[in-house]
Amino acid sequence: LDAAKRRVAELVDQLDSDMTAMIVALDDKPDVVQEFTGNRRLLREAVKRIEPTAKPTDIRGALELASGFAN
Repeated sequence: LDAAKRRVAELVDQLDSDMTAMIVALDDKPDVVQEFTGNRRLLREAVKRIEPTAKPTDIRGALELASGFAN
């Protein structure tokens, strides 16, 4: 998880000023930690709040959730 969080932080830092992103935590149910924003500080803080769990990951649910927000 730590490596993934570092990689996401790198991607957030690379966002162009006109780009937005959202942070979704993967768990047995996806959780929107930060809705779409271009504020890099909010995105980085959201990534820091994600904690490891022993629950299975619902990737499909997370992708469907993100797709719903994007459309």
